[in-house]
Amino acid sequence: MDDHEQDIHPECDSDDCAAGKRNRYFAGKRMRPMSFEVEQKYLVDRRRLLNRAMHGWGVVYGFDLRFKPVPAVDPGAHNANTDAGKRPRHAAIRIGEGLALDRAGRELMQVNQRAVTARDVYISNHDREWLGANADAASQMPLAPDQGGGEKARPPEVCWLLRVHYAERHDGPVRVKDDCSCERAEWDYLCETVRYSVERVDASRCREGRPCGLTCRCTAGDPCDHCEPCEPHADPLDRGSHQCMSRYLSRLDPDAEHIGMTKDGGQLSFDLANGIALARVGLRWHCGAPEFTAVLDDWGQRRLVKRNDLLFDLIRGCDLTRISAISWNGWHRHRDLIKWGEFAAYFMAGTGKQFKITFSGPVQATTLTVDCFAMHVVVADASGWGEARRVPLADVQLSEPDQGDPAGSTRSATLIFDAEWLADELGEKKKNSLFSRGPSLVEIDVRTDFILDVWGQAVDGSPIGAQPAPTGNGSPGGHFLSPFRVEPRSSP
Repeated sequence: MDDHEQDIHPECDSDDCAAGKRNRYFAGKRMRPMSFEVEQKYLVDRRRLLNRAMHGWGVVYGFDLRFKPVPAVDPGAHNANTDAGKRPRHAAIRIGEGLALDRAGRELMQVNQRAVTARDVYISNHDREWLGANADAASQMPLAPDQGGGEKARPPEVCWLLRVHYAERHDGPVRVKDDCSCERAEWDYLCETVRYSVERVDASRCREGRPCGLTCRCTAGDPCDHCEPCEPHADPLDRGSHQCMSRYLSRLDPDAEHIGMTKDGGQLSFDLANGIALARVGLRWHCGAPEFTAVLDDWGQRRLVKRNDLLFDLIRGCDLTRISAISWNGWHRHRDLIKWGEFAAYFMAGTGKQFKITFSGPVQATTLTVDCFAMHVVVADASGWGEARRVPLADVQLSEPDQGDPAGSTRSATLIFDAEWLADELGEKKKNSLFSRGPSLVEIDVRTDFILDVWGQAVDGSPIGAQPAPTGNGSPGGHFLSPFRVEPRSSP
């Protein structure tokens, strides 16, 4: 029996060797063009397999977008949209350097900034026809009401997505002679580049959040026979069980998704099916051609490749909003008694001192209500027990949104106390004040489980040792407790 026949195993007897074939080198091996193609294909396919299996797909970094409108010109010029002796000017989007991975595991790399007009990107003939016939709908302009008092029928609202695609371009033309002395044209190199496209999609696909990737609706005793890509759900903390994730991963197909290169004239071809969305853009039909009008959303549409450093920071909770400052920070967990006059000044109008909490990022103003805060005063009674009283809060005063923050957000909250309680307990003529019984323990509690930032995450309010701010242990929610002791109030 031949030695080669003895070494053949059932799992390796297929000629196609779909798992991967590479060269085996030995003395006297004759290398042909096909041999080098096998070697290159093995290395490229393995790299792309690891990219899509371990890293996923999306934007790794870069692809910063800046809209550049058409510069203003003199209306009296011969052609307001053309410089003398130069090509016509059009609005462009400047796209910075960037790296992305597509569903096939290929690297989409742009090494220089590029100015792209709507005439430079790929737009299907169907979308071009729609844009020319529905200019008003494309620019989202409402139509006038009809005679019946209603609104005229119009096409559904649409959204234009700017995508980046993997592309290849032949480079280095050469002439080659065959054995029969027949000459043919070949290309020395294959240049990997990118191509941009704009596609018309339903507006709901732009506004809705991206799927989280995996939702396992498993309960006790449920074998979790199916784990499907999730739909947006109410519980952002439900990340599925280990069993569900294991079943989900065991059923993933390591093969690349459908790859079909589209010829784009000349030596360029690109994969139209596996583009990566970069932004939602404005588009109009102008002078017989499409033209960009704006970059409307340059981050909400992107799927990101989560790098190791990014994952590490997310585990530590760097994406969470925290309590960045408290106005009484010098008292927090202080060992000495706070002077009564200093403490009382924080309740008095006109002193410039108030109990104020500041957050590191914008939070939803509707979640900052009176029940998010509590102040307790604890004094010893005749038997030595600590008697706790809760200071009545009347309101919470919120700051206006900072520049660039969304409407309905705030970055600070000031506690407003009941006026009658202030007059009764802190008034100058008050003789039997609770604070007169002796040193008192004051505890200010901020319940950050109730406070959501503008991204829907609870504020990370867990205190760190004796440090008053910033707070945070890397987990959303918790509550910030700030105790300090105050000397007794002197008799009036």
